[in-house]
Amino acid sequence: MSLYDLDKLMSETRRLAAEYRRTTGQTLPVSADLAQYDACRLLNLSKPEELFSGVDAVKGALKIQIKGRVIFDAAKMNQRIGQLNDKGLWDAIYLVLFNENYEPTAIYAADRKKLGDVISRKSKNSRGAMTVKKFTALSKKIWSS
Repeated sequence: MSLYDLDKLMSETRRLAAEYRRTTGQTLPVSADLAQYDACRLLNLSKPEELFSGVDAVKGALKIQIKGRVIFDAAKMNQRIGQLNDKGLWDAIYLVLFNENYEPTAIYAADRKKLGDVISRKSKNSRGAMTVKKFTALSKKIWSS
């Protein structure tokens, strides 16, 4: 058995990231890793056996891309969730939302068909990015704390 348990490491990562933000006002780039870990743990997802472009987890035959965003101010839901690659081999995108302590508060899911029109109309400046507010409007909440 490893000296460090993965659950303990992720818990410490949350604590350090939150403390770093309170101290410096800046964020550590850990939300993507925490999102993948939490989505897999909370929704019983698996890591894919073979690598697919844009796929972070699977549930049966469903290929899932996982995004994560920390919401420090609920009034500011205009944060972007990052690039949504319409050429990736994913079937659905799951968005894990975190509070200021990097604890998951909600997970939203949207399938490729629902997002297809939006990401195929991307403007030159958006690079396929979408706001948290837009994503949550197009998706379904599948988990909440």
